[in-house]
Amino acid sequence: MLFVFLLPLHSSNAFETSGNFWESSRAVFHVGISGSSPTGGTRNAAFIRAMNAWSEGSNFEFIAVNDYLDPCIDRGAGQFVDGATGIDFGADVCGTEFQENTLAVTLTAGR
Repeated sequence: MLFVFLLPLHSSNAFETSGNFWESSRAVFHVGISGSSPTGGTRNAAFIRAMNAWSEGSNFEFIAVNDYLDPCIDRGAGQFVDGATGIDFGADVCGTEFQENTLAVTLTAGR
């Protein structure tokens, strides 16, 4: 017996307009996410496990540093080339709220 499920499709958008990219196939992320899941595990540990799974399933290496680095730090023009990437979860992006149908926002800066 064959079952076919039709799910309603919602439009989604993803774009990157700055032209920034990683020059190598690896990136270091400072991960210090607070809180626990309903099952008792920490959100931080779950995120690091997900990064490791992406590394194992791709040709890109995600490296987790287990400490918090604010992704909204104002380093000034041209000062983001330190390679430091911070991860955070919240209801806004550096103080600016986004719409309820927004899943994620990524801030980029580069050379």
